[in-house]
Amino acid sequence: MVLVIWLNPFLLSDDFNDAIQDHLTVDSKLGTNDDAYELIDAIHDKEMKVVVNLPVSTTSKNHDWYRRSSQASLEENANFSDYYHWRKAEKDSPFMSRHKNISYMHYENRSDWPILNWQSGFVHQDMFNIISYWIDKDIDGFYLSGIEYLARIKSGTVAVRLCIFFQTPHLEEE
Repeated sequence: MVLVIWLNPFLLSDDFNDAIQDHLTVDSKLGTNDDAYELIDAIHDKEMKVVVNLPVSTTSKNHDWYRRSSQASLEENANFSDYYHWRKAEKDSPFMSRHKNISYMHYENRSDWPILNWQSGFVHQDMFNIISYWIDKDIDGFYLSGIEYLARIKSGTVAVRLCIFFQTPHLEEE
């Protein structure tokens, strides 16, 4: 008996991978958001649960957050300055690549997968909104890929302590 359907990456990405371009949009090569909602309903009609891949540590360099973060000197992008790990330009490495005159941290040997800075309250809030959006669309669970990168700090090392809290309304028992 099948109880859960785990959907492969279906969000708009560079190549159906963790380089997400938009966390709220289904890749048009696979269909539309409405198609996804219908699929979720059809799976639930068969009394099964739906789990989806949700990359929470990386995005694409084509993601709006990355574009705005890389142009954070513009006033309208100021809140995006710490969405990623930026530091003074240095030699490229398996984890660092240059963008103009600064360097950014990325997934190992994947310069097209910049790593989100989970030290940023703005990243927390946006990810909370994304997860809430998909929960509201009746997704039952998430496979959070790349979580080993959540605790990275600007130096590239792992933070001693990383607390990620999402404030949710208290649910009362019926």
